[in-house]
Amino acid sequence: MIVFIDGKIEVLKNSTLTMPDNVLILHTSGSSGHPKGVMLSQQALISKMNMMANSLPINSFDRTLCMLPLNFGHGLISNFLFPFLNGNQVILAPSGQMEIYSSLGEIIDEFGISCFSSVPSILKIAANFSIPPERKSLKNIFCASAPLDKKTWEVACEWSSGISVNNMYGMTELASWIAGNQTGNVFEENSFDSVWGANVKLWKENQNDEYGEILVKSDSLMTGYYEELGATQKVLHEGWFKTGDMGIISNDKLQLKGRVDNVINLGGIKIYPEEINQLIRKMPKISDCYTVGLKLKENEGDIGIGCLLIPRQ
Repeated sequence: MIVFIDGKIEVLKNSTLTMPDNVLILHTSGSSGHPKGVMLSQQALISKMNMMANSLPINSFDRTLCMLPLNFGHGLISNFLFPFLNGNQVILAPSGQMEIYSSLGEIIDEFGISCFSSVPSILKIAANFSIPPERKSLKNIFCASAPLDKKTWEVACEWSSGISVNNMYGMTELASWIAGNQTGNVFEENSFDSVWGANVKLWKENQNDEYGEILVKSDSLMTGYYEELGATQKVLHEGWFKTGDMGIISNDKLQLKGRVDNVINLGGIKIYPEEINQLIRKMPKISDCYTVGLKLKENEGDIGIGCLLIPRQ
């Protein structure tokens, strides 16, 4: 059944919307295309809960703050269901409200929060506008859903008085997180420890290519996209999921270099805007940046590179 926030209850009459073993449909944000309904089975969710319990410091989740929307994987699965189903307390805060982020330190102290999960933009707001927490209840901070740059990681660590800020990697199709960087005071952008409970490999269009697309096989993988067979067949092949992320695998680490859809092709040379962003963000006078390929016409190739810069002053 569906329970609405005003208390009205409505029975779901059509029981054939999904296959019998699917228990959850989460729509992707559509940031790289139109939103797609990711169908997750009960077994996929159970597998994800077990993987996270075996890979994360469960004692850090005693009193978890959830201020992320519950209609996407990061908020629902990693920041709510995981701590809740492991017997911990979850404090729910309204999502998407600036006053929550700008008073985050006070909220952590008031409720004795032990950990929370965030996105980089929330960490930036908290570090710039919120007083740091003082009660020392905080044990861990997790960050995902967007690339975490080193400057933001540094200011977040300083704001939290040295609490570990863990950069996590995952996606809705794999029921949220599949890897994370939990190496304490050492941080390397877009680099993650070994993938949890899954196999990974690279697919290269040409063997001489420096990077390849990351493919993942996992028990937490979706069964497919809701009513989109073509889109499902495009990303699932013999149990492997094509993530759309480009990278390398070395020394038991997964290193991301960019998205397949974002590659700038200049005369056959593949350029990843994420790598350019990473370099420019190190400049002391730059707060943030965004790199794109420049075209004369929509259907033609890139003729140059443009970068939008946000100065510190």
